[in-house]
Amino acid sequence: MAKVMNTYMPGIRIMLTKSIVRPERVSIGFGARPGDSIDITDWLGESGYVVTSKDLYSPTGIFEIAFPDTVQVPRLDSIYEIIEPMDRINIHFARNRHEYAGGLLPIVMRGFVRDLQRTEVMGEDGKPHRRVLVRGADYGIFGDLAIMSTWHASAMGRSYVPQILQMAFGLRHGGMTIKEFVDDVLEYLINQQIRDLQYASGQPSPPGPPNPNTTGIPPLLGDTASVTAGSVHINGADSFDGTAWGYLHKYINSPWNELFIEEGADAPYLVFRPTPWKTLAGDWIDNLGQAVAAVEVEDTFDFVRSANYRRTDHHVVNLVWAPWTTTAAPPLAVYANLMSTASPELYFPTQHYNSAERLYGFRMLQHPVSTQPDVATHTQGNHISEHRQAMDNLYNWSLLHSRWLRDANWDNVLFEEGELAVRGNERAKIGTYYTLTRGRLRFTHYLTRVTHQFRPYQAFTTTLGFIRSTNFYERLRAPRPPFLLEGKKGAYAT
Repeated sequence: MAKVMNTYMPGIRIMLTKSIVRPERVSIGFGARPGDSIDITDWLGESGYVVTSKDLYSPTGIFEIAFPDTVQVPRLDSIYEIIEPMDRINIHFARNRHEYAGGLLPIVMRGFVRDLQRTEVMGEDGKPHRRVLVRGADYGIFGDLAIMSTWHASAMGRSYVPQILQMAFGLRHGGMTIKEFVDDVLEYLINQQIRDLQYASGQPSPPGPPNPNTTGIPPLLGDTASVTAGSVHINGADSFDGTAWGYLHKYINSPWNELFIEEGADAPYLVFRPTPWKTLAGDWIDNLGQAVAAVEVEDTFDFVRSANYRRTDHHVVNLVWAPWTTTAAPPLAVYANLMSTASPELYFPTQHYNSAERLYGFRMLQHPVSTQPDVATHTQGNHISEHRQAMDNLYNWSLLHSRWLRDANWDNVLFEEGELAVRGNERAKIGTYYTLTRGRLRFTHYLTRVTHQFRPYQAFTTTLGFIRSTNFYERLRAPRPPFLLEGKKGAYAT
């Protein structure tokens, strides 16, 4: 019987769209108008490369592209002169390009150029070697550029009183749901920064739904509907100087919620969702009663080029508490009383073997809650009965968050973290579950970092950083020696 040999034909496409056109430019060529686009994939040649990287816990993804520095038509000049900071670069990858009809490869990153570097070195062969490095960031750059600053307000002649400053930017103050808060910051800070760039570069606004074929800069869309629990109270005395990302992370209630940018087929999305973690058994951990979900990507161990798994007792927990952060937070004595009341649920020195105090010592995890249960709940009621009710609501709110901390962390000694280097996989994204099948073993990984590297005519590789892997747990549960179940060849074949 003839053996079948799998072959892979990875694909890449890089599109450059001009945002910046220098008025000093005399000769006419590519990039004469904002919105001009060109496919620059061929510029990579044989010695170029492309690297993209996204991290779940860092709001801005990054990329780096290396081009051999050659004369380009029709500009008849170096790539270094053609590309400008804030020009747009769309990067597309595919493990198998023939799987996509018409050659429309999936987009991996919509980026904006930040830095350019041109190097010239005389080689040992006596010939000059020139290279251009282009570095940039994804749509997260606009969360860094959009700044709420009293200095900025003063320079523009605006009031620097926090409440008036918020209103000047279009932001609401007072009570609102956490979803409304994120939507406001997205629309009035981040997307306003995008509109400013579009206006300054003279590009038309894309009308109607996002269209990847328009020359305008698409807005960052919001995927925030899944967060249904929690509210914030932005009061006039709440002064903040910093970036839009800093403003968001002050209130989004991490680690119970996640905030990151995902590249959709039609547009980039700001994803704000309840953290979708699973137990060792694969069940969703209840997160304040909200619906939780995450995409799962399947692969086999045949695609793995290297694997690094780690386990540690550093994250063992046997006491959890999630205190609320308000202007009327109770004193330590009140916390101690509340803790003693809830201790059977939140202090588990012997109930759970994987976090037993006799084995690992006393381990406490405390993380503050930055939201309230609803818009009406605050501790500044006029009546003592209202104040007590508000305190009870906040206590129960803290208890719900503490239960999630318990369920998410009391098996940490069995969960693994580490890195996988696999054959390039454009479907692997941060915030997804990556499931591997190895022989008769099947285990999952929660991806927190994804780095793609493409070298033309050489390799397309994806490096995955992960947490909460069940590899070790599945080996413990294996009905036969797990080493024999991994799919070894010869006498050990399964």
